Amino acid sequence: MRLSFGQKLTLAFAAAVAILLATAVVSYRNTRELLRTTDAVTHSQSVLATLDGIAAAMSDAEALLREDRASDLSAPRARLQQIEQAVLAHIDALRQLAEFDTLLTAGASPLDATVRSRMAEWRTIVDDTVGARAGSAAEPAAPPYRSAARESALAQLGQLRDLEGRQLRQRSAAARSGADRAEWILFVGLLLVLALAPLAFLMVRNDFRLRLDSERKLRESEARFRAAADGSLDAFYVLRAVRDGMGVVMDFEFVDLNARAETLLGHRREMVLGQRLCELIPSTRSNGYLDKYRLVLETSHVLEEEFEVEARGYDAAWIHHQVVPLDDGVAITSRDITERKQQEEALRALSLVDELTGLYNRRGFLTLAQQQLKQARRGHRELVLLFIDMDDFKEINDNFGHSEGDAALVRASQILKHTFRDSDIVARVGGDEFVVLATDTGATGSEVIIGRLRDELRERNERDGYPYRLSFSVGASRFDPDAPPSIEELMAAADHMLYAQKKQKRQAPLSAV
Repeated sequence: MRLSFGQKLTLAFAAAVAILLATAVVSYRNTRELLRTTDAVTHSQSVLATLDGIAAAMSDAEALLREDRASDLSAPRARLQQIEQAVLAHIDALRQLAEFDTLLTAGASPLDATVRSRMAEWRTIVDDTVGARAGSAAEPAAPPYRSAARESALAQLGQLRDLEGRQLRQRSAAARSGADRAEWILFVGLLLVLALAPLAFLMVRNDFRLRLDSERKLRESEARFRAAADGSLDAFYVLRAVRDGMGVVMDFEFVDLNARAETLLGHRREMVLGQRLCELIPSTRSNGYLDKYRLVLETSHVLEEEFEVEARGYDAAWIHHQVVPLDDGVAITSRDITERKQQEEALRALSLVDELTGLYNRRGFLTLAQQQLKQARRGHRELVLLFIDMDDFKEINDNFGHSEGDAALVRASQILKHTFRDSDIVARVGGDEFVVLATDTGATGSEVIIGRLRDELRERNERDGYPYRLSFSVGASRFDPDAPPSIEELMAAADHMLYAQKKQKRQAPLSAV
């Protein structure tokens, strides 16, 4: 995996911080060790000072015993008591120091006993000397200044001084080593600080540049999105849920929309943003779309549908609608499909309407006739179906051309449209064949309807003045709701009657319609 420059800087900074933390831990431990060593050095120095005090006091006592105090018998004894008190004070101090030093504890007790024994000897020497001088004018013999207790005390003091001297040297060396380590740690810490300073500067600068670059890319992305959204033919809305105190969605407010949405809504973007949906389009609540949007948000299911717009001021008649759930709202894409619906309607009409005459074709007739038969059956109404065929259409084509033949078909369709009601279904089902389903006959029979067609045909022939006369052969059948036939059966019955009439016309031409 390839690391970016920012990631490398981050790893370097993390490594430096780890080293700094390790240095801090080592420095802390070294400082504690240095403090302990310093305390030990101080302890050793105190022990040596105490031992020196004991030795000095004993030396003072020895010197006192050698002095000539004949002129003042009380002075040696008082001075000796002061020396004994000083020695005992040093012995107590040594015992207190020995509580934290196991080696010193082993030598302190014997030293204490030896020193006390020597002090007893001092008192004996002084008492003997004073007594001798008081009882006789002659000078007493020299007292025994040297004894086993004196030699033992001096030896023990020397041993303890040597022991503490060695410990002091060791502890002083450890203290110097700890000081050297502390100096080295401080030096390393300063080097790390000096190394981290430019590293931190580089990281901050790099992060600042990355932030600026990210913000620039975000602005560019938003600008591209806005341009794409505004250039889209689809209307795009973002709605945020408006909740009541219980957290129930009571409405939605507009958060964003594109230019196409402005066109459909008929309002500028600045006027729409922040407005509530039901206030801008009140029919949203009454037609159930607020509930649909709420359901999309609650179930996280996408809604997609097409519907006809009934709201006033909405610049579209048909809308393709897609609603996508967001975190706390919905995104709506609406496409104006009015033109597509119109085209579909036109295509549907073309598929049901005869292009030449404008009447329904066979498919259109069958579709609409099926519906009328169902309604007539339910309403118990009678219907009349007429099957109409143009007479001599081939002769018109042969004598006057196909264009005039088409014109004759158009004239025939106009006659049929004028003869029958708008509620009747009139269709061209073949080249020169027409069919009519009269849906509102009442008590009128097929003879009356055919008679009305005959009158209209005669009137048009006399008025138009074409070089040929239009003539129809007509077959009729009746729809009985009590025994309802199918549309195919009606057409077959009327067609049968039509060809019977055509046969009759060939035998008696003047009987044509």
